[in-house]
Amino acid sequence: MGALVFHGYEQLDVFGQQGSSDAWRTLAGGATGEIARVLVNDPSFQGALDRTADRAEAAAYNGLERWFKKNWPWLVLSGMGLVVANYAMLVTAIAQRDVRMKRRGVL
Repeated sequence: MGALVFHGYEQLDVFGQQGSSDAWRTLAGGATGEIARVLVNDPSFQGALDRTADRAEAAAYNGLERWFKKNWPWLVLSGMGLVVANYAMLVTAIAQRDVRMKRRGVL
């Protein structure tokens, strides 16, 4: 099954020029690349990104801390449930092994 490809770009009429979609894509790509370079090199933009990252990290930390404070009993109960389930599975497996060995006459 082949990939679906949009072939309509060749039919675009950009500034009255038929079939100039490659030039339009080149212009848009160049402008986008230049904007990105300017923003990456701008110290105020980098400072804003750093401040935003710091705020996001602090909000995530506070959110996790609140969630753990609110839900710690459920976490402890879940951990205890895992330990009990593991123990029950181990005891069941050993009991099944003993039953099989008794049937074979090993035990």
